[in-house]
Amino acid sequence: MGCGTGHWASFFSEHGFTVTGVDISPSMIRVAREKEIPRAAFAIADAHELPLDSCRFNVTVAITTLEFARHPELVLREMVRCTRRPGGIVLIGALNAASRLNRSRKASGKPTYKEARFFSPRELQTLLAPYGQTRVVSAARVPSVRWLLPLAPLADAIGRLLHLLHGAFIVGRAEL
Repeated sequence: MGCGTGHWASFFSEHGFTVTGVDISPSMIRVAREKEIPRAAFAIADAHELPLDSCRFNVTVAITTLEFARHPELVLREMVRCTRRPGGIVLIGALNAASRLNRSRKASGKPTYKEARFFSPRELQTLLAPYGQTRVVSAARVPSVRWLLPLAPLADAIGRLLHLLHGAFIVGRAEL
């Protein structure tokens, strides 16, 4: 959902997945198609009402998409509808409202961040919970002091080990 220019479609294709990418923006779909990503097809569609068959996919993914959806719960419901049951997986990657970095991005007033709705780990967990067994993890812990940036991978590893949920990015998984 919200495949944009195909960055993540390319990633999943490189890892052996057959990809169907949708985006509401014709210009984003055009750029994604121009990349000629193996095993990938793209369509212009509104994620609130997907023109796709039910139970079609083993895995559905939306990365930094729900933040910009009018009704994120409807987008998630459509993703679930299109995912095989039982055993299919829904993955959501979102900007974390609990992150200091994202709070400052929001406060900056830049249009991309100003209009986005960031999710907290608890909100993402609540959104996914009706659909199956869920898990939410956090990543991309970015030090606020510039000279500490080289230590970001270490901070991220420690945060994962301690299950800290304040990284800039959260990933939620629901196994249907």
